[in-house]
Amino acid sequence: MSTKKCEICGQRPATVPDRDRPGRLINRICSECHRRKLSGDLKVVVAKKARESEPVLPVFIHTPLGWITQAPSERWLGYLEIAPRSDANGPEAPIMQIEGRTREQLLRRMLDEARCQMRLLGTMISWAENQEWARRGKK
Repeated sequence: MSTKKCEICGQRPATVPDRDRPGRLINRICSECHRRKLSGDLKVVVAKKARESEPVLPVFIHTPLGWITQAPSERWLGYLEIAPRSDANGPEAPIMQIEGRTREQLLRRMLDEARCQMRLLGTMISWAENQEWARRGKK
């Protein structure tokens, strides 16, 4: 009875079933080729784990509405800043944090919120001006 040769190298006798072929467990590859397959798989897993364990520093992108960044969960976070500029870095603190699934969705939400905040701010300024005119009129 002749022994089957390895299906990968064709030199050594087949002693291990090929894990990539479903069905009956028939010895199709030699232990050396099996070892090389496992070694290659292990390298892929170790490289993936190393990439996942690297600390990812958030990159903040400045936009006219504030700052945006991508969270580790692949969601986008935006920090809306509508305030008078106190220095070159902008306002002291953002007025709102907004979240979006994509960068475009986040920027759209930030723009909508900025419009709403500006309307509110305009209403507050009008009210303050009316109060001032009313106070001056009473004198």
